Amino acid sequence: MKMSKFAVAAATLFVSQQVLADSTNFEGLSLKFGMYTVNSNVKFSEGSNSIDGLGAGSFASDISVDYGLSLSPTSVVLIGASYGVSNPTIFKVSAGSDLDGSLEAGSRWSVFAAPGLVVNDKALAYVKLSYNSTKPDGKGNWNDVGRKTFSGFGYGAGVRFLIDKNVHVDLEFMQMGYGSNTYDAAKVSASALFGGIAVGYKF
Repeated sequence: MKMSKFAVAAATLFVSQQVLADSTNFEGLSLKFGMYTVNSNVKFSEGSNSIDGLGAGSFASDISVDYGLSLSPTSVVLIGASYGVSNPTIFKVSAGSDLDGSLEAGSRWSVFAAPGLVVNDKALAYVKLSYNSTKPDGKGNWNDVGRKTFSGFGYGAGVRFLIDKNVHVDLEFMQMGYGSNTYDAAKVSASALFGGIAVGYKF
């Protein structure tokens, strides 16, 4: 009975917040700067042999632009694109060998769509689908690796909080897929988990 009362109270609160929701608060053009932790995963395979679980933890920063379109009083879709202003490490070898060096995710960009539900007049919860691309840069003994484009799809979720009518803060997590490419006889597949915070200005 107590759980039932709690559920009813929670549902009532949610509905009351929805009544106050105004999707037009999230309409329009936004520009934002974000900082994220990145956990990369790389798989090498050649014939029947494969090595999985390679990767590195690092940080990344992006700039992005999106446009919010109101679909109803309680729903919005954000359409936009982002560009990486720093290059997170994909993997790094420090073994005192000819393999020492690293690969970094250079020339990163993505385009995305993020349909969202207006929680109240200050918060938007959304899911995000993206198409991602990067061209790794080799460092150390990997600097002669030919630059090839890796691209794939990503998914995630986030919340946008309005600080005032123009400034907002976004909390977001994304699983980014970058597909695979072939170097000589080896197939290389890459993906990365991004999580972080961004500050934006809505015009």
